[in-house]
Amino acid sequence: MPIKRTILKNDKSIFIVKLNLDANDFIAEHSSSAIVTATVTSGLGIFNVGGIENKICQGSFIFMNPDEKHSIQAFESLELIVHHINISHKVSIEAGHICGMTKN
Repeated sequence: MPIKRTILKNDKSIFIVKLNLDANDFIAEHSSSAIVTATVTSGLGIFNVGGIENKICQGSFIFMNPDEKHSIQAFESLELIVHHINISHKVSIEAGHICGMTKN
């Protein structure tokens, strides 16, 4: 079965995608020009970053610099939330206002 990709957000500054891999699925080595973070929400696998294999499970967090090569191997069903943060676009947040919340 193909790897399921669900786009959660896509704009100039950030691309967020949920990846669902079945057991034994593999995403070949690739890189991104953005800063990339990945959080594992369920499952087990290997996340290779720059030639270093990192065992991953629920709660694992991976950070990658721009152009850092990485790949993913699922041992069992694996779900990740991946953020691609484009630092070439400035994002300003008014002090005290995040997600519509105001600072008291």
